[in-house]
Amino acid sequence: MQEVIVTAEKREESLNVVPISASVLTSADMDAAGIKGISEIAAVTPGVEYDYDTQFGPGILTKLGVRGIASDIGASTAGVYIDDVPIQSRQSGFANVYPVAFDLTRVEVLRGPQGTLFGAGAEGGAVRFITTEPSMTEFTGQYRAEVSQTEYGGPSFETGAAAGGPIVDGRVGLRISAWYRDDGGYVNRVNPFTSATVDSEANRSSSRALRAAVIFTPTESLRITPSLSYQSVGRHDSPIFYPYLSNPSAGVFNNGKLLRQPSTDAFTLASLKFEQQFHFAKLTVVMSYFDRPAQAMFDATNEAGILFFGGYGNPLGPGFPASYADAVPDMLTLHQSQQSQEVRLTSADPEAPIQWVAGQFYSLARQVHTEDIYEIGAPGNPGYYSSDHTTDTIVAAFAHVNARLSSHWTLSAGVRVDRTRSEETDYTGGFAYPDLPPATHGITYETPLTPQFSLSYKPNETNFFYATIAKGFRIGGVNTQVPASCQTAAPSSYTSDTVWSHEIGAKNLLLDGRLQVAGSIFEIDWNRVQTNFTLDCGFNYVANAGAAKSTGFDLVASVFPLHALSFEVSLGYDNVHFTKTILNPAGQVLADRDAVVGGVPAVPSPVDWCGQSTLRMADHPRNYRVRANR
Repeated sequence: MQEVIVTAEKREESLNVVPISASVLTSADMDAAGIKGISEIAAVTPGVEYDYDTQFGPGILTKLGVRGIASDIGASTAGVYIDDVPIQSRQSGFANVYPVAFDLTRVEVLRGPQGTLFGAGAEGGAVRFITTEPSMTEFTGQYRAEVSQTEYGGPSFETGAAAGGPIVDGRVGLRISAWYRDDGGYVNRVNPFTSATVDSEANRSSSRALRAAVIFTPTESLRITPSLSYQSVGRHDSPIFYPYLSNPSAGVFNNGKLLRQPSTDAFTLASLKFEQQFHFAKLTVVMSYFDRPAQAMFDATNEAGILFFGGYGNPLGPGFPASYADAVPDMLTLHQSQQSQEVRLTSADPEAPIQWVAGQFYSLARQVHTEDIYEIGAPGNPGYYSSDHTTDTIVAAFAHVNARLSSHWTLSAGVRVDRTRSEETDYTGGFAYPDLPPATHGITYETPLTPQFSLSYKPNETNFFYATIAKGFRIGGVNTQVPASCQTAAPSSYTSDTVWSHEIGAKNLLLDGRLQVAGSIFEIDWNRVQTNFTLDCGFNYVANAGAAKSTGFDLVASVFPLHALSFEVSLGYDNVHFTKTILNPAGQVLADRDAVVGGVPAVPSPVDWCGQSTLRMADHPRNYRVRANR
């Protein structure tokens, strides 16, 4: 069994001695299991929940939760990183974007709050996509190709290649990768009045990714790594279907929307990394710029018929159009950009009794989310228009120390202090809500403190036990002003919510290394939960209300009975429930005490389990696996 090296604590160390519940998927693991991206990563990682809006399919309006700490409002509760760069976003008409799983060294899933070293957003945990670095000493490469057929639908294919090696031996290295995938559709868009097919296999999609990185060493102690990544995901139409127009048992799935609902989501990430090795420590500087444009068309005909027009005269009901002239498009756009910089010093000697890391982080994140609802017959008269401009500025300082108390005991402690500033300006209008203020503006400031403490015991080289207490948070924000006709005043802003996590765990190698067992039990207190309040007039706002608790465990057992054969079983349990009853301003119950946090279908799964067996022959993996999630 190979040792897995991770950087979960901002330094390279064996996963077996990190006092964190973590799952690591190596490149070989992902190739063997056919993992393409975040959806499959979540499916094989207990404690991780990945949901998305079925109107658009995966990629838009996603929700990522770790250990039940998940939310579809405000900032993300889970950190998403490409190497050292955070890319998570606020919830709007869109949510987080995730890189595809190609040419990655590994994916690290860190369960539990990671607020000390990773800061805002890593409230429930973090998912880190670690890319493959260029080599200055040897040439390596990989190629992937796949062809498949969707039952009752179209064909799909995928191809990808990556290669790299030294340009100047020992001094300069280059790596380039390119990947493309086309997924066939299986839902036809039809005319809802005649049932005639308008667009067959309409929910087809395509994705592409490019990356280039260079590493060079002007001196023996200095490494400089610039990199540039690009990714784009496009869906031709929505994957939803209408039961009354379809026959699922016969493989007929028909979508009766009047308008095609395409979506595109792309990003570009440029980063520059400096690593200077001193005698006593290593200095790392990471500077990055992340830019993401996205847009989607939503057919709002059904909703507009109910909310705006009182129906279209169709006897089936107010949400059913009478002709194509009733179509109401809703255009959603997002522009997310983020500049970030991290400077840190890491102690150089891994055998020293005291190891430490200290650093500074800066981030300036901007989001502009726009929604336009027009009636086709009067394109100059918007039904509802909204443009939200949000700027989040974070300046932080952090430090973390591992002190070896004896040959068996180690005490770890860390702290991070953030200074956050959130500013939002909202521009609104349209005939649907004539009394909306044309613009609202607000600013909030906070200074969260996130400590972390761990005590670990290592009696020998094959057993490791730990206990960890950690705090995490996500940033607060500003509310849009509601119309005067709502007759309810909304708070102008909301603060960060926080979690305190208590965890004990063990990582053991048994039977001469043929059995590896890693498990933990945890309890998380979620305080001042950011809660969405919907008013009778249809508008909503966010307030800090209620508290919740998440309790559970995770267990991973890997068995290696033969050199070429392995079995792995993962099991997780999570119980997330409110500990206080939440009432709206009218005194109505939004959530009872002991009610499960989240709603169907976006509710954390209480039990996750996954099993996999791998047979390797002549060093070529042949994978047989069984997987289930509940």
